[in-house]
Amino acid sequence: MGKRTTVLAIAVISTMVSGCAPDSVRNYEATGFNGYLDSLKTACPNLQIGANDIGLWLQYSAVNDNYNYWLDMTSKLYYRRVSTDEYRSAVAAQLGDGSSNAQSFDCMFRNLPAQRDFAPPAGKTITY
Repeated sequence: MGKRTTVLAIAVISTMVSGCAPDSVRNYEATGFNGYLDSLKTACPNLQIGANDIGLWLQYSAVNDNYNYWLDMTSKLYYRRVSTDEYRSAVAAQLGDGSSNAQSFDCMFRNLPAQRDFAPPAGKTITY
């Protein structure tokens, strides 16, 4: 493989990988979405899905695979890329069933702003 081909391959791979990052991770300028997450801290402080304490994750910015999944799916919910039924089904399948699931989902859905964007604003990319 020549130098030009290698550079081109690296550029293509970099573009593909950066395109796969969830909006919630890629864009810190998503003030509407970030405001929604902040509102959940007070409106739904006891968010629990399966054995996962979402309320604690939000309070302490806990980062783990389940949090990353939840954040990505919640971003898709916020930006209307998935319906509430799709969200409930997918998140419960990933994070597990629990007696608090229905109450947590209902609180999240009740607090979704009626006026919200369909996509995050263009912004700078961040990495962990």
